[in-house]
Amino acid sequence: MATLPGVIWSFDISPDGSIIAFATSKGLELYDLQTFAHLRTLDANQNVYSLAWSPDGKELAVGLLAETPDPTEFSGGKAILKIWETSAWKIVLEPDLADSLLSERILDIAWKPNGTALALSTDMHGVMVVD
Repeated sequence: MATLPGVIWSFDISPDGSIIAFATSKGLELYDLQTFAHLRTLDANQNVYSLAWSPDGKELAVGLLAETPDPTEFSGGKAILKIWETSAWKIVLEPDLADSLLSERILDIAWKPNGTALALSTDMHGVMVVD
């Protein structure tokens, strides 16, 4: 379908099956699953480790690592969670996780079935829930 730059860490398909999102060491890449056309790049040149579509497809949660010197290796930085609203592709939530996630990655994200909370797994803190 496509050759993506960097390392692919994760991917997810939108609930309606129309878009595939790739979390890569060079950003978040979105492709149309009908035409295979590249739709957009978000968080370009950021090391995006994880992502998950909300159950209704209206939001996309993304876990990335800020300030990583080498995007192909985990070598430090701060984990950041962003929630993108998918109709306009604007960030609607970027919670302050304080310094509790320094030198950690958000390795996996799962939405609560009703879309009101997220579970995150990290390198050292295990699983945490963001309401």
